[in-house]
Formats: sequence, C-alpha cells, structure tokens
Amino acid sequence: MNSTKPATLAAGKLPWLLTLGLVVCVPLGFLLARRWHQYEADREVAEQLERLGGRVTWSSGAGDGEPATDESVDAEAVSPLAGTLPMFDEIVRVDLSGTNANDADIAGLARLSKLREVDLRGTQVTDEGLRALQTLGELRRIDLRATRVTPEGAAILRELLPAVALDFHGDPRRAALPRATPAFLQRGLRKTIAPGPPGSGLGSKSVRSPSSASASALPEGVRPSPMSDGSTSGGDEPRVGELMSPPAIARQDVRPELRTETAIDLGVSYLSQGQLPDGRWTFADAKSAAEPQPTVSSDTAATALSLLSFLGAGHHQADETQGPVVASGLKYLLANQQSDGNLFPIAEGDDGVVSAYSHAIATLALCEAYGMTQDAALREPAQRALDYLSNSQDKKLGGWRYRPGEGADTSVTGWVMMALQSGRLAGLDVPDETWSGIARWLDQAQASPETPHLYVYNPQAPDTTAQRHGRQPTESMSAVGLLLRLYSGWRREEPAMQAGADYLLAHPPQWGTKDDPARDIYYWYYATQVLLHMGGRHWDEWNSMIHPLLVDSQIKEGELTGSWDPDRPLPDRWGPTAGRHYVTTLNLLTLQVYYRHLPLYVETAK
Repeated sequence: MNSTKPATLAAGKLPWLLTLGLVVCVPLGFLLARRWHQYEADREVAEQLERLGGRVTWSSGAGDGEPATDESVDAEAVSPLAGTLPMFDEIVRVDLSGTNANDADIAGLARLSKLREVDLRGTQVTDEGLRALQTLGELRRIDLRATRVTPEGAAILRELLPAVALDFHGDPRRAALPRATPAFLQRGLRKTIAPGPPGSGLGSKSVRSPSSASASALPEGVRPSPMSDGSTSGGDEPRVGELMSPPAIARQDVRPELRTETAIDLGVSYLSQGQLPDGRWTFADAKSAAEPQPTVSSDTAATALSLLSFLGAGHHQADETQGPVVASGLKYLLANQQSDGNLFPIAEGDDGVVSAYSHAIATLALCEAYGMTQDAALREPAQRALDYLSNSQDKKLGGWRYRPGEGADTSVTGWVMMALQSGRLAGLDVPDETWSGIARWLDQAQASPETPHLYVYNPQAPDTTAQRHGRQPTESMSAVGLLLRLYSGWRREEPAMQAGADYLLAHPPQWGTKDDPARDIYYWYYATQVLLHMGGRHWDEWNSMIHPLLVDSQIKEGELTGSWDPDRPLPDRWGPTAGRHYVTTLNLLTLQVYYRHLPLYVETAK
C-alpha cells in the first residue's frame, strides 16, 4: 500500500505542473514571438535605411559587430539580453547624414521604439517628415542641420519632445555640417579641440587654452567680410583655426591596415616638406628638379590638392602636428581670392583652362576644411567661392568648361560638382537650379540612351581628327559621370549604376606595358569613389587591386620618400602634365577615400 503512495502523489502533482507550465510558457512564448516580430520589423527598417546609404547602430554594437561604446547610449535603456541573443537587439541610433533621404524614407523610424539618436544632417527631410519622430519616447538627440526643416517645425518638435537635444540652425541652408573624421585620423584632434559647452558654436571661443602649442603656432588669419545678410562669418576677429565649433565625433568603425596608415603618413610628411614660406605648393617640385618639369603651372591647384591630402588624413588647421601647415595653406588661398569669389585670378590672355580646374579644386579644399571644423574664418570665403561656381555655370548646357558661362565638359564639371557637394554637406548655399543644370549636362554626356552608364568628355566636341575623341565614352569620363549621378541621387540599385560598376571592374587599375601603358591616377581616383559607394563585390574586387598597387609603389627611402614617381614603373598618363606633386596627392586621396569619408551612400548620393 505504501508502495503506491509516491505514484499517487506524482499523479496528483502532474495536472498542477502542467497548469504551471502553461501559465509560464504561454505568456513567455507570446512575449518571445512578439519580440521576434519586433526584431524582424527592426531588421526590415534597417535594411531600408542601409539601402539609402544610412547606418544603424544596434544595442549590441555599431552595425558591424563591434560593441557599442558611445556614452550617449544608455545601457539601462536597452534590453539586458542585447548582445546575447540577436532577437533582443534594438536599434538605438540611425545615421542618415548627407543622404538624399526624404520624408517617406524616414517614415519607418516611427517603428523603432528604442531609438535614441537620429542624424539627419544634409537630408531632404521637411517639417512633414518629423511626424515619424514625435512618438519616440526614448529619443535623446536629433540633428536637423542642413535639412529642409523650418524654424517653426523645429520649434514644434522641441515642444513635443522637450527631453530631446535638438541640433538646428534657424536658416538650414547656412547650417554648418561637420564632416565626420575617422578615429585613427584624429590623433591630434581630440587633444586640441574638446566638445564645447552648451551654446558654443560659430563665433564662440574654442575651449582650447589660448596658450596651446597649436594655437600659438598658427599664422595671423584673415578677418571675415560681411555675409549677404549683413552678419559676419562669426566672432569679431576670427583667425584661421582659432574660432571653431567642436568637430564631428569620429567614426569608430573604420581603421586601415598599418601599412596603409604608414603610406598616408609618409605622403603627408613628404608634402609638408615641400610647402613654401608663403603657404603655397607648386607643381614644379624642387626635390625632383632633375625630372622634366610639368607643363601645367598652378600654385592654387597644387596648394588645394595638398590641403585635401592633409584634410583627408585628419590634419586640420588646429591640429597639433600639421595645423600650422594647413592653416598657412588656407591663408594662401584666401589671400588670393578675388572680389567675385574666384580663387584663381585669370591673367590677361589666359585661356581659362588652368583657372577652371584650379578654382574648383580650391573651392573643394575650402569647403572640406570648413565642413570638418566649422572654422568661422572660412565660411564666407567658401560661400563666395561656391557662388562663383554657380554664377559661372553654362545655363543652357548645365556644366562648366574653361570660361565662365561658356561651354561644358564632364571633366571640369566633375571637380566642380565635388566642390558643390562638399559645400552642401557643410551647410553652405548651392541654388537648386545649379543642381538641375548638372543633371541636364549628365543627360547630354551619356554615350547613348542604350548605355546610360557610359559618359563622354564633350558631346559638343568638333568633328575633327584632333577633337572628335571627346565624343567617345572613356573609362575616366564614365567614372566621373557615375560619381556625379550618385551625387545627383541615383541609387546603387539602379541598373545603370550596376552596369557602370561592372564596366569599371572590367577596366581594373593596372600599370599596363611599355607599349600600352594603363596607369591613370585620375581615372583610379574617380573609380575608387564610385566603387566604394557601390559596396559589395564591386568594392571588394577593386580595393583588392588598387590598394596594393598604390602602397607597394610608394617610394620608401631617400629624399623623395612618401611620394610616387610619375614615370616608374610606367608613366602615369598625367605625369607630364602635372608631375610628381599631382600624382602623389591623387594617390593619397585615392588611399584616403575609404577612411576620409563615410561610404558615399552614407554621405551624399545615397
């Protein structure tokens, strides 16, 4: 009888255990299913944003599997299981800065209940698009600079979300948009510029000690001229590099191989030794005087390309190591700017060929420097340089050529549009009709309706033996055209963009042979930008070729260490034109493309 008692007790407990299991497991299963559904919804939103070129940060990492370490993301605000099980990850930050995202594109943000930060700088978002953000109770920061949001819209959002830190300027067209600089390139940046207190901005004194080495080493700068609205460019007497807002926080997820970083450092060191006392550089490099001298002379272009190389390596005008070099170069450009904004005064009898390229490249350098630092002394000169470009556009054709308002070609237009895009990202003014004109030119420069991924130098070229080649599509012009299409809003999924990327891969970077040289750093530079923005297999294949080609061919010993020989191992197409300095700076810029920019679909033409 006693032997049956345990069995009876077990049988009596069984219904109770089943009931307890149902009570616990059914709600738990429901909660897990609900969480999985939310996770899938978040993944769908993330994929949509990434197709635009945006980046999302999950609670377990920065979008690439690395732990999220940003102090602004509260550990208590996300699930304690985040990082343990993927389904418990939640999107806490969205970065659409510089993309062409519009109101419809950000509607999905309303589904991200744990979203803490949104960066919409430089997007096409308007007041209507802010509806997607109004119900997000976890939001702590929104960046609306350089958007189409009105002051009224921003005020309403502040009222609805009082706990949110809102970055917004009353006139979004003049909002300063810092360019994020990779962490590894900010070695001196964090030492010289710390985040300012609330209210610090354009015209505010930097929190750096005025006795700091970098500040004392800076040359006297240029005082600001009044803006068109009567205001000054900030502060009473801003000097280049002295009055600056906090720069953008560095991206933590991109670090180069050691040999790439070494190559960039060597190149920058080489350039710093070639700067002349007045701050300029020249294509006629004194160290390589034994070489044939370049046929082109433009200290403006040589200086601008050098500055871009420094900026691309994270060295700005307040940097501890190279700050004086950069500031001196910027001062040279500003000192030579004309009243109409032109950074290269055309001498009598000049055909404008050198001037057109020089001004565009110099404008790009000014806008990059201003966008990285918000240096008040650069704002007004950069805006005037942009205005000169807009005013010199051929209004009928939509592009630029050698003389202001007369003719167009894809090469000059390429440099111009890079400058305009940099200015737009820096929050400066570029008229809508300027962008419309560029789109019109690109339509004309397409090789044919059947090949929208191929572009020509000049479809208007005379039908002569010497110039009819301008009507034929080439690798370099196609790379330029594709990049400008990205800037104009084409998505990488476009069939023409995919065909273009395939075309560029079919013409890979290589030296060629003595009888058939293929070295062309101009083409490589543009193609590298395009394929980085395309991503995926296109970028992987191209990068596996261009990276070793450049790093391995850099001079590693002697007084020319850090430079690239324009003639060896085989001549570069542009070596005779602009020489060692041009080849070296373009090689550096090509190496820096991945590290100095967020991938373009994260920055501009997404």
